[in-house]
Amino acid sequence: MTDRRCADGGALRDKPYLLLFAVAIALMAAQIARVRSQLGGTPLLSANDRSRWATIRALVEHGTYVLDDVVMPNGKRDREWYSIDMVRHADRDGVEHFYSTKPALLPTLLAIPCFLLDRTAGLTLSDDTFFVVRGMLVLFNVVPIAVYFGLVGRAVDRWGRTDWGRLYVVVTAAFATLATPFAATLNNHVPAMVGAAVAGYVLMRMAVDGRREYRYFLLAGFASAWTAANELPSLPLVIVAGWIAVRCDAKRAAWAFAGPAIAVGIAFQLANFAAHGDWRPPYAHRGDGRLLGTWTAAEPSEREPQVAPPEIQRVAIELAGNRDGGTAAEGMLRPRDEAHAWELRANGVRHALRWRDDAVEVREWDNWYDYEGTYWQVSRRRGVDRGEPSRTVYAFNVLVGHHGILSLSPVWFIALVGLGFRVRDGCVSIRRAAWIAAGLTAICIAFYLARPLADRNYGGVNCGMRWTLWMTPFWLFFLMPAADAARSTGTRAVCVALLAASAFSAFYSAPNPWSHPWIFEYWTALGWIHYP
Repeated sequence: MTDRRCADGGALRDKPYLLLFAVAIALMAAQIARVRSQLGGTPLLSANDRSRWATIRALVEHGTYVLDDVVMPNGKRDREWYSIDMVRHADRDGVEHFYSTKPALLPTLLAIPCFLLDRTAGLTLSDDTFFVVRGMLVLFNVVPIAVYFGLVGRAVDRWGRTDWGRLYVVVTAAFATLATPFAATLNNHVPAMVGAAVAGYVLMRMAVDGRREYRYFLLAGFASAWTAANELPSLPLVIVAGWIAVRCDAKRAAWAFAGPAIAVGIAFQLANFAAHGDWRPPYAHRGDGRLLGTWTAAEPSEREPQVAPPEIQRVAIELAGNRDGGTAAEGMLRPRDEAHAWELRANGVRHALRWRDDAVEVREWDNWYDYEGTYWQVSRRRGVDRGEPSRTVYAFNVLVGHHGILSLSPVWFIALVGLGFRVRDGCVSIRRAAWIAAGLTAICIAFYLARPLADRNYGGVNCGMRWTLWMTPFWLFFLMPAADAARSTGTRAVCVALLAASAFSAFYSAPNPWSHPWIFEYWTALGWIHYP
């Protein structure tokens, strides 16, 4: 097959694309048909997706974002539904409940079809869990991924140069990235990746091909904002997309782009407020709240920093009494993870007490992740969730180590070469797009490398650096010119080997993306790494 024979319509390329994507879609659907929890009672694979499904079930069956009746019916944990990905905070009446840590917009939207199934067909998440969950995963994971595949096919036809290069990119997208294993579980990474693919494709058509139809501005605004709503570090994509839209046509950008983008942002905030009664998302509630006052007290013992001395106990009792208009109340003090810090619970209200500068600061309780039995206390975390103390080691493992972007998917080494081709392309718009995509990649990776200790956990137990999967379409864009440039037999053999290694990582993780990658498990077996 030669380039000339396919230049006028791509008919010869369309058939292998269609066949390859059809097989990839069938494999994802088959995996969903087999998905089952470790306990066997549900198709929910991890605490992450249980947290989202519990929210959907609570909305449909109880009309609330409160998870208590789903995760702890009758006060006992339901192991098939209980999740560590929960926060606990007071509702509008001051009563504390469990809520999901996950952004509320996606579960709120997915609750709508579940509600319709419940009311029209009598199919519920509690009684028909397998049927409902598997059907929803096909509809809201596999179908969007099929759209993503279609965009990849269009992109390689439009910007690829050789049949070998086009086919190489298509096979990579279908079988050799860590994005497709996540089709078998409810997550935010698949919607974000599809959103990024749509945004990237339409922006390229606008900037490179000069397309100015309203639908391109609408899609660019919605898709970029949707990506950010599911992966907040992708917010720079919205800014860049808006800049490109303005450069293309400022008038149309003012409403055709901005309208959908603003609508998604408003929906995100409204869903969060409806769920938590607060405009800030749960992960913004990890510290002490507003300062209520300070009390002079003796310094706690250095030998027993978690033991509250009598002076601090008197502060707690005084505070409890003042809080209730002078009513005498016994305060309950609980030591927190940090030294010289306590939780005061008095009459159902929690406060944060902390020793500072010869006095006790008393603040409103605002650490939603800190509650009795929470997994997120430092002393309770296990494995990678304890965080990697060394930023250098963390950076190594994120890039080329046991959770490495490049080590697990070495096909991206070729994409790095392709980036060099893209930034030297004869088309100014393509060069600019390459620099933008590279900048977005650098910003996202730098953001996660700069996180504090508690967040340097590789995304928890999962098959790779899942927080970067939304950038997969951009990396495929880099891959195209390098694959096109592979002309010799030896070069193509290297490309095939790297593709095969990447596919191995993807298929290794396909049964459950919420498990460690093969490199991590192999190094653990060899004794090279150990996470207590």
